Amino acid sequence: MLLIILALAVGFIFGSWRKLPQAVASRAGSIMRLGLVVLLFAMGVSIGSDPQVIGALSRLGVQAVGMAVISTAGSALLAHLVERLFIERGEDVES
Repeated sequence: MLLIILALAVGFIFGSWRKLPQAVASRAGSIMRLGLVVLLFAMGVSIGSDPQVIGALSRLGVQAVGMAVISTAGSALLAHLVERLFIERGEDVES
């Protein structure tokens, strides 16, 4: 967890301190979306390759699987909304 917070802090400091080239700044939303997709794919591979999880699916029930699907979909939707509201509108803001 510390590594994640450190990476976020370093990115914030770098973005505040150095002026990013327009080509990078304009693609920030696409880069974040790609990172989210890769992260979700990796999580799916990790969960799908765990025999204990696959074996327990019958015991988990429809409710637990539904909650997992809704949580994942909600996270993706929220990331999309944040990108639309805060990233795309901020295109004229120079960093």
